[in-house]
Formats: sequence, C-alpha cells, structure tokens
Amino acid sequence: MQKTSPPGLPAKVKADAIRACSSNLRNRERHTQARLRRATKRTANLADWLNDINEGSAGQILAIDAIVPRRAGQIEEAVSLHKRRTQALRTY
Repeated sequence: MQKTSPPGLPAKVKADAIRACSSNLRNRERHTQARLRRATKRTANLADWLNDINEGSAGQILAIDAIVPRRAGQIEEAVSLHKRRTQALRTY
C-alpha cells in the first residue's frame, strides 16, 4: 500500500485565509495613515504655537509674568512641555 500525501486545504479555507489577510493589511494601513495624519496635525499645531511665542506673543507672556508672578512657572512649564513634545515627534 502506497502512502499518499495529505490533501491540500479546501479552496474555501484558502479563500477565507486570503480574504482575512488582505482585510487585516487594509485595516493596518488605514490606521497607520490616520496615526500619521494626527501626528502631522499635532506637529503643525505645536509649530504654530511656538512660532507665535517666538514672534508676537513673547511680549504678552512677559507682561503676564509681570502682572501675575505665579503664572510664570506655569507658562515656562507649558513651553518646555511643548518643546519636548515636538522633539519627541521629530525623533518618532
């Protein structure tokens, strides 16, 4: 008696596997694109915010610091936080 190799997978199982694989790839691509759009948007917003600080708003922030001294630390902390975030986004 001759041994035969096991039969291959039925066509339906193969088709289901291929369909699931391509669906997963499409979903992964869609989520990657969405993540990239969000990161780009955040980077643009942070860049605008920092540009505003560097250009016209610096005088206003200094005036706020002079009027309300306790805000000075909060503003410096916010600026350093945004700088860290932009740096993290650049390295990401």
